[in-house]
Amino acid sequence: MTATEQDRVASSGGDPVNASEHGVNVIGYLNAESGVGESARSMLRALTATDVPHAVVGYHYGNASRQGEQVATDKPSGLHYGINLFHVNADQIGVARDFLGSEFFASRYRIGYWAWELGEFPDEWLESFSPLNEIWVPSTFCQKAIANKSPIPVVCIPHTVIIPAAEAGDRAKFGLREDTICFLSMADMFSIPERKNPLGAVEAFIKAFAGDSRAELIVKLSNSDARPDITETLRRYAETHDNIHILEGYLSREEVFTLIRSVDCFVSLHRSEGFGLVIAEAMAREKVVIATGWSGNMEFMNTANSLPVDYTLVELPQDYGPYRKGQIWADPDLDDAAAKMRSVCDDAALRRRIGQRAKADCIALLSDAEIGRQVKRRIEAIYSKL
Repeated sequence: MTATEQDRVASSGGDPVNASEHGVNVIGYLNAESGVGESARSMLRALTATDVPHAVVGYHYGNASRQGEQVATDKPSGLHYGINLFHVNADQIGVARDFLGSEFFASRYRIGYWAWELGEFPDEWLESFSPLNEIWVPSTFCQKAIANKSPIPVVCIPHTVIIPAAEAGDRAKFGLREDTICFLSMADMFSIPERKNPLGAVEAFIKAFAGDSRAELIVKLSNSDARPDITETLRRYAETHDNIHILEGYLSREEVFTLIRSVDCFVSLHRSEGFGLVIAEAMAREKVVIATGWSGNMEFMNTANSLPVDYTLVELPQDYGPYRKGQIWADPDLDDAAAKMRSVCDDAALRRRIGQRAKADCIALLSDAEIGRQVKRRIEAIYSKL
């Protein structure tokens, strides 16, 4: 099956779907303070922007993130419609099947919304396709990797990004000076810090601004205890550099957005991203983004709306969580990143120009209305062939 296959609909299997029950049941970690939780909430926003009927089912089993996000919806809870959309990744779909039971995996068309960050999908997860009829993914980067091994359709439906009408920053809240150009990087230690690479952002910043008080860097970490080795290294950098700050712990979504609004530039020197949700959220807030120019984020980043960083593709020297030795990811060029940081610091016109273009492109590509149209089109295609 090719990565561009968008028109095939798999057999639902089991009992026939009641085609009169047109709509979607969204099942996922709706309250999780993590990317997979925001993925489910993003889908609810996209559906709300359409006239597609939908219901919600909160699911929490096996997710270690704090469950503090609230979902305001007037939609019914439970299985009301003929399509089940599981915002549960490939490594957890078998767990969800065992926990939720046969009612969730029979008599309905079943879609898994998955993200995967490297170019090759793991063979050990191939059984995860079996309870599903179709896979949705947030980028064509993910789509290509998964479709190469998938026996069922793989369809690209990007995440939506909240486009703010107005949000205020608050530097004092985060201990930042008012007279600096401030850079922000973020990492959830559950997401494998070798991939997220917060150390790279710090090292590039030091290359750019050693002894230069015009700039500050704040590194936001969650689940620091998951990787005390890397967390401690980051703390030592902050202890020896007055313009580097480490912020640990959970923030609400509103606080995260306030933090983004408080800075001038978001930095992600990741080695690979399935999509790059926080990158897009920063761009939607008119922030210059400096990010590795490879993987899923390049589907909405370009040289007009951001500052992609040069990189070299390298083999993983060892296993890192689910990412296996010998697979390929990007090693960002820290000298190039540092040069781009200095450009951002020196050029207010560049910050304005790129920030404005970034927000405009997010509105065009990733708004609730735009992604809602894509969701509705696919849902209608599924029901037309059942």
